[in-house]
This record gives sequence, C-alpha cells and structure tokens, in this order.
Amino acid sequence: METLTVFILCGGKSTRMQSEKGLVLFQKKPFIEHIIQAILPITEEIKLITATKEYEYL
Repeated sequence: METLTVFILCGGKSTRMQSEKGLVLFQKKPFIEHIIQAILPITEEIKLITATKEYEYL
C-alpha cells in the first residue's frame, strides 16, 4: 500500500497581525498544530512548505 504524503503551504507573515499566519494561536495552540492533528489519522508523512525557520520546532 502506498504512503500518502501531505504538503502544507504555510502562508507567510500577516501584515495586520505582524506574525506568521500558521503560528497564530487558536484555542491556546498554533493554528498549524490543529491542521497537523487533523491530518495525522490519515498519514504521518507531512511536509511543511515555508520560507521561515519559525516552524522548525514541528
């Protein structure tokens, strides 16, 4: 069986919020973490596409 690879495009810095869009907190957790948790039941092969190192902790 093939492994599904999911690519997530992390949109960059918001001009209004002055921070990375994916790292904006939602329910005390960065938004990107909510997305990853939703995908994990399907596959563990997740790749983040980003131009910044702020997502390296994931």
